[in-house]
This record gives sequence, structure tokens and C-alpha cells, in this order.
Amino acid sequence: MPADKFVWDIADLDATDLDRFGGKGTGLARMAAQGLPVPPAFVIGTDAYLAYRDGGGKLPDGLKEQVDAALGRLEKATGKSFAGDGSPLLVSVRSGAKVSMPGMMDTILNLGLDVNSVTRLAKISGDTAFAVDSWSRFWSMYSDIVLGLDSLLLEEETETMREEAAKKCTKDSLNSFENAVLASIQNQGEVPPPTEPRVQLDHAIKAVFDSWDSPRANTYRNHHGIPDDLGTAVVVQAMVFGNLNQNSGSGVAFTRNPITGVHELYGEYLSGGQGEEVVAGTVTPASLSEPDAMDPGLRKELIDFGATLESLYRDALDIEFTVEDGKLYMLQVRPAKRTAAAAVSIATHLVEDKVISESDALGRVTADQVSRLLRPKFDPDALEAAVKDGALIAKGIGASPGHASGSAVLDSDRAAERAATGEAIILLRPTTSPLDVRGMLVSQGIVTGRGGAASHAAVVSRALDKPCVVGCSDMDINPDAKTFGVDGRKFAEGDKISIDGESGDIYSGVIPLREVEVEGGALAHLLEWADTASKAKVWITACNVDEAASVVQRKAHGIGVTPLRELLVSGGVVDGFIDAVGALSADVSASSDKVEKRFEEPTYDVCRAFFEASAGMPVDIRLPNLASNECRRLISDWPSLSPYLLLPLGAPRLVEAFLRAIGSAAKDSGHTQVTVLVNGITDVRELCAFRKTAERIGNMQAGAVIRNPEILHSAEELLLDDPVLWVDLYELIRTARGYPAEILFGDEVLEEYVAAGLLSHHPRAALYSLSRRLLANLLEASDKHSGTRVGVDLGGAPRPSAIADLYCAGFRNFTSPLHHFESTRLLLGQSGNDKSADCR
Repeated sequence: MPADKFVWDIADLDATDLDRFGGKGTGLARMAAQGLPVPPAFVIGTDAYLAYRDGGGKLPDGLKEQVDAALGRLEKATGKSFAGDGSPLLVSVRSGAKVSMPGMMDTILNLGLDVNSVTRLAKISGDTAFAVDSWSRFWSMYSDIVLGLDSLLLEEETETMREEAAKKCTKDSLNSFENAVLASIQNQGEVPPPTEPRVQLDHAIKAVFDSWDSPRANTYRNHHGIPDDLGTAVVVQAMVFGNLNQNSGSGVAFTRNPITGVHELYGEYLSGGQGEEVVAGTVTPASLSEPDAMDPGLRKELIDFGATLESLYRDALDIEFTVEDGKLYMLQVRPAKRTAAAAVSIATHLVEDKVISESDALGRVTADQVSRLLRPKFDPDALEAAVKDGALIAKGIGASPGHASGSAVLDSDRAAERAATGEAIILLRPTTSPLDVRGMLVSQGIVTGRGGAASHAAVVSRALDKPCVVGCSDMDINPDAKTFGVDGRKFAEGDKISIDGESGDIYSGVIPLREVEVEGGALAHLLEWADTASKAKVWITACNVDEAASVVQRKAHGIGVTPLRELLVSGGVVDGFIDAVGALSADVSASSDKVEKRFEEPTYDVCRAFFEASAGMPVDIRLPNLASNECRRLISDWPSLSPYLLLPLGAPRLVEAFLRAIGSAAKDSGHTQVTVLVNGITDVRELCAFRKTAERIGNMQAGAVIRNPEILHSAEELLLDDPVLWVDLYELIRTARGYPAEILFGDEVLEEYVAAGLLSHHPRAALYSLSRRLLANLLEASDKHSGTRVGVDLGGAPRPSAIADLYCAGFRNFTSPLHHFESTRLLLGQSGNDKSADCR
């Protein structure tokens, strides 16, 4: 293609070149090629936008001449005239980027009218009101989009002259209306714009180009990860009129229900209206679900066209259409935006219909959609009862979706202390900063009095996948007084509240959560395909008896890297362990009454209950590491502990007591697949010593959780006796970088740091080169040891790119939190499908 050719008719452009012609232009080309009724159009490619941007907002040389030539071809195709004699040719001017951004980009309709052509349009149509209405609609859009003015004010100030022109449609009345428009524009501080349609077209093209860089478009792209340098094409198309008469109308249709995924016509139709009114939501149209919403013959034709396009696109589609005097025209087609439930349903149904393959279906659903679909939700009956009882106390901005309940705590340090005892916490703060991350990490949800959807609290909550409500300006949050209140209602720290991170609603009291069923539905089929594609084994990190039972129902490969500390907390017996640590710290020779007997039997009880709930599934259980951040929060006098206790095997009495309790619990529960993991080791000798102790005391398999790059330098020695090894991904990243947890999970800080060019990539998005090399060495060594099991503990919400990295490196064992189990399986299936990935 010549570099200086900017304009292409839809009949001639390459419909596969989305980068250049955008989704709208290529969609029109594909529909026209199928013989569907599409008004003639031409497309100004994204290369023209790039030249416009690089030229400082000046239309590139040659573009005007090419547009003139394309207008001539439109005139010939329609038998109409643009700004000349004869039947007026009116055009729409729309954006058309590669990636659809609904509602973000600009559109101008009915361009091509002036005083003379309005008169001719009225005569040809036989309807003066229609002609003047079309002109008035153009001026409203032009003033809004091109001039950036208040279109409603313009409509109000010109209403009298518009009504007069619609009645008479004389040259004088039309001139008076035009003068009123120009005066209103001047009153709003703008120089009166040109009235010549050809000049207006150039200005409209510039406005569409400029809309690519509008604040709302930039925000949308940032949120959805769309590159800024794509640019937008411009589609100029001959108008058809939904507002011509009552046999006309405009609508938006979906080939499948975008909410449920059901294969049915869904959408809206506005009789006697134009498409922009439907899309913008400025009027209330009729639902296409109703048989009498539009003419039955046209409805059937629309369904048939949709089926043709579905077979072409192999996806559920969003179609914009117009009916002009009883004839249906197709104006746009694109893959439909859909809910998480619909995405899963549509993908699996398309496989059942043999439209796409199982491999294709995995690429049609995102991990975020799976997570949203499966998040526990408030029990509907309990929520309804709570609302009736006046439990709704405040409303803010929903910043991170999900439902949560817990005790309101107004300080991050206090939140960490209370959460360490097993209490569910909702952190309330006037606003948050990186200093609050430790409280955010342990909370079920976060609420702030100030801030918006891009605030620190919102950004970090989304990174942690925790429900968050921000901007609760009506709520007085007083951390010093440990109180919060709304409209005279006072609450104290510790009071129970529930939050909805999507709607922004905050309720007093605990609203029970209900788990979402997975088995037997469309999602279960999708995940089976993912497992087949990845051939990976996904474990779940369960932290209490209830979660162990859920793991059995979820059919995970096993229970991986369960922290014994969490079992003690959830079982309400952690105080005995804390007392034993204190006694041993004060006196290494303290009696067994003060040490072992304080926690060994309670540990046996909670472990036996846990093993019985696991129904014989493999269980890997991790011993507490007193040097960890979790134990720092758990033990109030942690700073005064004897230093030797902070070493992985520095307190043999604690280790041996835990091993006795776990071994006895496994034996008495009949559980034969328990592996005990030592945490935080940095030398192979530590692992060897731990294995010998585990075999001597509990006759159990032993392994380790790898959290430090140092030990990976000894991969061959580490694997000599075929141990079980789990790599704690985020701890490995943190120690390799030397970051505190507040930085690693403070995405806002890291995003800015990466954007400033100070890091080559986000630390949580991809493996650091050192970590990559060391993990590759570990996997290479494990290939020589068939009895070794090496896996990755994914910790919090895994980033897709990090999982793809690990999969390509060769890892096939993963453990994730319960609520990320299904999304992890999907991501692994997508990685297994990615034939282009640079895998080992």
C-alpha cells in the first residue's frame, strides 16, 4: 500500500488490517462483502491520525484531496450530492479504532446540510420537520464534539427559531435558525463556525482524531491496558435516517444475550429515532425481546443477518442498525461486550455448536471474568432483609468488586494485630498510603472516606483482589477516637459491617456470604478443557477446616502449602503456641509444661480435624517461621524474642513438637499423604537435618518452602533425596529485589516507578532475570529426579504474564488460594494453548 494513501472505500480496503482501518471500518467491509445492506462509506486510516498527531494537529498533505475524491464516489454510489444541487448527501463521521471503546470516542451525524440543502431535503422527503430536525441534530453534535460547547444550552436558545423553521421551512426561517445557532455558539465564547459542509467535514475529522486523546478515552485505555499509540481511523458513511418517518428507526442488537449468554435476540429499537440516541441512552427505546418492538419481517431479517455475521466472526456480536422507510441497513458490527457469566456461557455454547474449538474457547474468557463470576456474594435473602431493617448506612464509590464482612478497624497496626487472632477485619481509613499496606494485606475489605477510583486504596485493593469502597464523604472516620459515623448514627471500632466493592454500599452488621457452585455448568466444562491443555496440577492453599472441605468439592489435586499458623489461629488455639515461644525465648531449658504441653495437643486436634476434612487428599503443611512478617504481627513482643528462635531450625523443641502432633494426627485420621514443609531455609544442610528429624519422629515425607534465591544456587544438592519443594513466588521476588511487602503490593508506587523507566518490567508481572535463571536451574535438576515434586506457591492474585512465564519455564505444579483456583486453571490452560510462547 502506498504510504501516502490515507483514504479507502470499504469495498477496497483489507478487512484483516485492524491496525490501519479499525474495527468499525473492517466490520463494514466484511458485512458489505457478505452482501448485507451497508450504506456506502470510506475509511481514513490510522496512518492519517499518526501523521496528524506528529504534525502538531494539522491534517496531512493530500488528505483533503483524497477525501474529495471519496466523496465523489459516495455521490455516485448514492445518486446524491454533497453540498451541491440535487438530493442532499449527508454523512456520519465516526471513530474506528482497532480496539472497541464503547462510549469513549466521538460521532457526528447528518453532516452535509446548509440552508439550501435543508430546503431540498424537505421537498424530497415531503417532511419539513424531518429536514429541520436532522439539521438541528447535526448542530447539537457539532457544537458538543467539535467546539466543546453545551449542546443542551444551544438547543434551548434556538428552540423558538427551530420550531418556526420546521413549520415554514422558508429561506428566511432557515436563515433565522442558522443565525440563532451561530449566536448561541458566540454567546458561549466561540467564534462562529463555518457553515459550509465541506469545511465542517474537515473539522469533524480533526475532532474524531482529537477524541483519541480525550481524558475519558485515556482513562478507559489505562484501565483496560490498551496501548496509547494505536490511534484511530475515521469512518465517513452515507447517512440513512431512522428519524425519517414512523416506518423508520434505529437500534442496537446482540446476537446473544450479553448478560446471560443465552442464544436469543437482545437489544433495543427506537422507532423514529437515530442511532446515537439509542447508544447514548438519552431516550428509552423498546426492547427487542418483545416481538412487537419492530416489524416482524424486519426482526427476522435482523436475526438472519446476525446469524450470518456470527458464522463469519465466530463470536457473539453487537450490531448497530437503522431502518429507513421500511428497509434495514447494517451500520456496525463488533464482538459484544458481555458479563463474566455470559462470557463463559457463550464460549462453551460456541464449542457445542462446533463454531469454535475448545482451544479457542479458552481465549474467549479472562481470568478476571472467572474470578468475578466465582466471588462469594451476599446471600440475596439476607441482603434483602438487611436493607429492610435499615442496615444500609453509607454509599461510596465501588473501587474493587466483591462482598465482605468483618469488624471495622480504623488503624492498620490494630487491624494486623486483630487479624492475627483470626478475626475478619474491614479496614476503615480517612485515606490510605503505603504505610497502610500491612493492614490492607490482612483485611477482608477496605473503606476510605476520601479518594476516587484511581486512589491508593483503590489501586492496591484491586492488586490484592480485595473488595474496596472509596470516597465515602458522608462518613466521619476518626482513627484516634476509634469511631465512625454517618448522619448522626455512631459506631465504634470493632462493630461489624459489610461492604459491596462494586456498588459502593456499606451496611451495618454481618451479611452472610454464599459460595457460587462450579460443578456441572459451563465453567466446569471450560476448566476441564484448560486442564487438558495445560496438563498442570493445581493445588489449593486451605487455611481452615471449612476451606479443606471446599478443596475436596473443588476437585483440586491436593492441599498445598497450608500454613500451620493459620490452622492454629482458625482453631482458636494459637495462644498456647505464642506462650510457648515466649517461655522458650526467656529460658531455653524451660519445662515442657511451659513449652511443648502448651501447644502440642491443640496442634494435634486442629490437624486431625483438618486431615479428616481433606478426605485423604494430599496435604502439604508448612511449619511457622518466626522470622516471617506473619509471625511478627502474631506475637506482640516479637522484638524481644531470642534471636536463635528466628532461624528456621533454631528451636528444635518447637519443630519436634509440631512434627509429633502432625504425625500423630495423620496416623490417627488414617491420612497417608501428609508432607511437612520447613520454611525459610537458605542452605541444603537445613533441609537434610529437617528431613532426618521428620523421618525419625513422624515417619513423614519432608520438604521445604523456598523463599530466598540463595538456596537455589545449590539446586543439584537440594534435590538429592527427592524432596517436595514449593517456591514462594512473591517472597522470592521480594527478597531478590530487597523490597518490603508494602512496596511489592503497593501497585500504584511500582506502576509509577516502571512508567518512569526505572524498571524494565513490573516485578509482579514477570520473573526477574536472576530468579528466572535460578528457577530454570532448579527445574533442569529436577528432571533427573523422578521422585521430586517441585511447584510454585502463587500467593495472592496471580498476574497472567507471571503464570505464563512460570509455565513456559517448565513448572507444572502450582498452589493458589481457594478463591483463585479456577482462574489459575484457566490461565494455565491459556499458557498451554500459546504455541507462540518462548518456552523451554
